[in-house]
Amino acid sequence: MTPATLAAALLIGVSPATAPEVGPERIYTVQAEVPDLTGTEWQVVELRGQPVEVAPLPEIAFFEDDAFAAWAGCNRFSGGYSRDGATITVPETVAATMMACPPPLDTLEREMIEAMISAKGLAFEGTSLVLTDASGAEVLRLIPKVK
Repeated sequence: MTPATLAAALLIGVSPATAPEVGPERIYTVQAEVPDLTGTEWQVVELRGQPVEVAPLPEIAFFEDDAFAAWAGCNRFSGGYSRDGATITVPETVAATMMACPPPLDTLEREMIEAMISAKGLAFEGTSLVLTDASGAEVLRLIPKVK
């Protein structure tokens, strides 16, 4: 058994004895499943790679029917999203309450909405949910909300 065959067996989860030979004509793609977001609640710990330094932390919750709600310390906002595996799309139309927010919450709120709208990819890193833009740059890092 070649090292490539053994590696293929381990990646696709079959016995090394029954693994097909791997060569240039056989390429296996293994894609990790990204868990469903429905019913999950998160706290935002990083925004565009910078730590969020307010207390309490901003929150995002995902609901059935591809809906989300968020809060960044002042206004509440909500909207829809679509998802296909590790791809996420949030339309530019987001509903929000219209209270005047003091600094730094006004800036945090605006930047959080912009980050969500720019999100195109999602991945789990340990217990963190990471949203990335079209270039792959991290726009939001979230951790599970402590209840």
